[in-house]
Amino acid sequence: MLGPQVVIQLRNRSTGAAAVPPSVFINKNPRNLERMRLARKQQGWKLESESREYWHRLLFDASHRHTSAHVEHRTGRSVVSASTRELCLRRHLFSAVDVSAAENVGRVLARRCLQAGLTEVHFAATEEELQRSDRLRLFVRAMEEGGVKLQEPSAIQSEPWWSKHREQKPWHVLEEDVIDAR
Repeated sequence: MLGPQVVIQLRNRSTGAAAVPPSVFINKNPRNLERMRLARKQQGWKLESESREYWHRLLFDASHRHTSAHVEHRTGRSVVSASTRELCLRRHLFSAVDVSAAENVGRVLARRCLQAGLTEVHFAATEEELQRSDRLRLFVRAMEEGGVKLQEPSAIQSEPWWSKHREQKPWHVLEEDVIDAR
């Protein structure tokens, strides 16, 4: 037997009347189209050595004094970063440049990415680079274990509205499909 149902009713503080949700909702999140995979990805020039086809790019830098990494938006601004220059991270490390530092920077950055709502980022490292560098390999493993996917999904390419090959969006339900399902 189920327990009694609890009904919560929102009330306006000043009048005491039941609050009515607005009929039109405008999402002002600037990353909304990226999360729905509808935003355009810049492609850049085909002859460029570095691909620009991303929304968020993960950059890793291991110098001879510090280890740092940050996630950069396609506009060039840094969204999330972690580095051994930060005293709170440096305090717990023996060295700022060894493999342990790279792994811990990866853990901290993965956690900050998830807190910022970034679950997928673009990371362009070749297999050869991963085999050559232990620091890079442990950093990548820490990011993946932290719950961040290192490959962004492809953008949904929109066909013109008159095209017969136009894909149906996952949130659109046609009346014909509902009738056929019955």
